[in-house]
Amino acid sequence: MDRQVIIDLMADRQLFAGASPELLGYLVDHGSVETIEVDTLMIEQGKLGEAVWVLLSGSVAIIVDGDMSHSLDSPGTILGEISAVSHTAATATVLALEEISALKIPHQDFHQALTQSEDLAQSVLRSLAKYL
Repeated sequence: MDRQVIIDLMADRQLFAGASPELLGYLVDHGSVETIEVDTLMIEQGKLGEAVWVLLSGSVAIIVDGDMSHSLDSPGTILGEISAVSHTAATATVLALEEISALKIPHQDFHQALTQSEDLAQSVLRSLAKYL
């Protein structure tokens, strides 16, 4: 997927609302587009995640305490942000329901972006407040 298309997908999400196009470009450039096979665990509940994921195509199941909560298939959906920001174990398991494509942004690069932009940090906090 084209770099600018990924930046545009991210810009449309509340989590990245405070990020400049340059900062989103930084995240895309420091991330990697991954192809995830069907039935692969991207995030495992109870384990520390290693990245924030941006779903580019395909669908995933969100599983909490062994039960499927819901599925997500909207391009631009952000996954793993709670663990990334809080440095805590994942609150849900994310399972690929079909082959998916996703941008994987390592935690350290995500945190670097937060330190570079107070506006991004505030957007992330506002976005995560819905989980409280």
